[in-house]
Amino acid sequence: MGRRGMAEIIALRFDHDEREFFARVLEESGGPAQVTDPLAVFVGFADANDMVKRCHDIAARVDLEEYIAEVGLKRNQLACEILFSSDIYGSGFD
Repeated sequence: MGRRGMAEIIALRFDHDEREFFARVLEESGGPAQVTDPLAVFVGFADANDMVKRCHDIAARVDLEEYIAEVGLKRNQLACEILFSSDIYGSGFD
């Protein structure tokens, strides 16, 4: 199988503060944010429950400095941007 057929696994090159920020924002997906199914589907998840679970999984991997599938990282970066910047879908503490 060629490289295109396999998920690309990458190492995050975040410093400690960047990892901490990224993980904490992703963890907010299950808090007061109350992410909706349409938003989760827009970002690339199956539904809101899937988004919360995957965001928490990625947050744990970020904390442990583990490798992450590139597609998962991109999806979670978009989730992070929405959760951090939005007073509607985010925690409102930005």
